[in-house]
Amino acid sequence: MFSQGDSIRKFSRIRLPSGPMKNVVVVGACLIAGALLWVIFAPRMGIYSLLHQRSTLAHLQVEYVEIQEKNAFLQKEIERIQNDPDYFEKVARDQYGLLKENEMVFEFPPSKKEKKDKKE
Repeated sequence: MFSQGDSIRKFSRIRLPSGPMKNVVVVGACLIAGALLWVIFAPRMGIYSLLHQRSTLAHLQVEYVEIQEKNAFLQKEIERIQNDPDYFEKVARDQYGLLKENEMVFEFPPSKKEKKDKKE
């Protein structure tokens, strides 16, 4: 199609028209560049904004799955507390420090040996 030498040199040289037509080309190029920048960075509808919204959506979807899993766990916990008296008692004792009637708790300070083991 093109022979080497003069044809490639002529093809690679782009000359702007002279006179008033040159101003039209420069203004047109500026408008195109401005429109392209607007498409990329326009608030709430540009490409940059779209990529940010997709990132936010992905993060929210992961968070939604985690919340669903936690909700399912808590629902099972509620059912277990309502239906299993032994588990209910264990939760009441461990988490809330409740005692049975006429029951007392004795707390002893740790022995010297236990203190040394904790330090190491």
